[in-house]
Amino acid sequence: MNIMNKKYITISCLFYLIFIVSCMAQPNAVLTEPKEKKEEVKTEKKIETSIINRTVKIAAQENFIIINNKKYPASKLLNSFYKSRKFNLAWFKSNLEPRKAFFTYLKLLKNADYEGLNPDFYYFQEIEDNILELEKLSGNDLILRVIQIDLLVSNSNLQYFSDLLFGRYELGPNFSELSYSEPYINLVSIINKSIKTNNFNSALKIILPESRVYYSLREALKGYETISANGGWQPVPPGPTLKKGARNARIVFLKHRLYASGDLRLYANQNPEQYLNNNLYDDQLFTAVSEFQKRHGLKQDGEVGTNTLKALNVPLDYKITSIKINLDLWRKLPKNLGEKYILVNVPAFKLYGVENNQKTLDMRVIVGRLDWNTPVFSEYMEYVVINPFWNIPSSIFVDEVLPEIKKDPDYLKKKNIEIVSLSDAAVESSEYVNWYEVDPKNFNYRLRQKPGAANPLGKLKFMLPNKHSVYLHDTPTKSLFNRSNRRFSHGCIRVEHPLDLADFVFNDDNNWDAQKVQNAINSGVSNNVYLKQPIPVHILYFTVWVEDDGSIHFRDDVYNFFGGNSSSGANTI
Repeated sequence: MNIMNKKYITISCLFYLIFIVSCMAQPNAVLTEPKEKKEEVKTEKKIETSIINRTVKIAAQENFIIINNKKYPASKLLNSFYKSRKFNLAWFKSNLEPRKAFFTYLKLLKNADYEGLNPDFYYFQEIEDNILELEKLSGNDLILRVIQIDLLVSNSNLQYFSDLLFGRYELGPNFSELSYSEPYINLVSIINKSIKTNNFNSALKIILPESRVYYSLREALKGYETISANGGWQPVPPGPTLKKGARNARIVFLKHRLYASGDLRLYANQNPEQYLNNNLYDDQLFTAVSEFQKRHGLKQDGEVGTNTLKALNVPLDYKITSIKINLDLWRKLPKNLGEKYILVNVPAFKLYGVENNQKTLDMRVIVGRLDWNTPVFSEYMEYVVINPFWNIPSSIFVDEVLPEIKKDPDYLKKKNIEIVSLSDAAVESSEYVNWYEVDPKNFNYRLRQKPGAANPLGKLKFMLPNKHSVYLHDTPTKSLFNRSNRRFSHGCIRVEHPLDLADFVFNDDNNWDAQKVQNAINSGVSNNVYLKQPIPVHILYFTVWVEDDGSIHFRDDVYNFFGGNSSSGANTI
């Protein structure tokens, strides 16, 4: 479909050409007849505005624009953008010369790969090609192409800034609750101001995430793309576990692999070629393997066994893709996560407490099993339960508790579990219940385990009311925190140091210090303590991040949310 009526274009452009030719033939006319100049400029503007207006309206209706006979998806903001400019050109002056902002934006777009995005997503090459063609055009062809380029650059800028603000990639339903909006950010206004001032850096400060981790990830991406440009790394051949003191031809591959990723650091007086081609597994290599294992969440034994070998041989392209995905995840989050907040990173099995942009709390957590995924979402923690009851979910009652009761009539008594009516929460006697005839669908009671040593919620439960019924809690089973892969719960999050978390949560409440919390626990009485100020809790899913020391860490895609793209070895694309 043509973007405009050819006859209309020809007539409009003819008037414009007559204006240009008349000015060229009578150079003094502009000086001696200012009134005529004003009318001519007005005519020029009218032609320009009419053509853009018609083109943009069609784009808005069809959801695409046509530039040089090629279709491009139109930004939803394209019509609003030109309407705000009264349908005047944005990137070109009325004399068809590009504005300075045109070249500034192209330079910015050329470096889109710094953000983990491809410049050609936003028509960088097409814009350059069309600019080069302008020299070959004249008359109405030149005018039309300038208008088309203006539309293409505007479309490019709107889409690029939108992706920087809201994220580009569709990551599926598991991330649907990360679709946060920033209603106070007006992209049309931001871009107009950037064009006027020829300053896009101010716009980026408004649009991009505020987190230090985001900018550290950008630098890490540059580093890994440099490794790729330098030839990447070769896989380490399979074989028996490699240990310190061994001599093996595979050790040469191992040294080269760890040297390429920066885990193996050579001393100033070492000859790189001589050391890297030596097949001895020495202390220096042992340290490098341990560092690699730390960065990938593996057991730090300094040995190259099955899991470490698998992580070593994840292709470099997959790591680069993982960094790009995680950059996009940051863009999908609110710019400001809160002055004080809790962040749980599921693939890392870690919880962090952050206050005034400083990480003040760092502990291990246990998350949901593969069949009980811990969901990705954000909510506010409102209160803490001291000595909580455990209300046994119906699914756990059916699948796990009821079979045990049928095996052992004293199971409820041994586990300190009581029956509670659904209507008034009164405790009922289990004496007369025939568990062999219980139909879970018609069971008008619920089971709850009383506070005590056997209660799976431990001594503290941290409540953030949400549709997933997920919360943070203590656990009596501490040994599981020593596992490198900590997927053991039914979706809720077990915390390694609940008293430290309580101290973080209550540290601005003078009524609840560490000693008072401990005294309340010792009382054995169940008690709900509401926070003076609810705290944001972000349960997120980062498989790559950068620590404060600058080291980049990779983890498995533990729930296969990214289609198997793994950074540490358990799953690969």
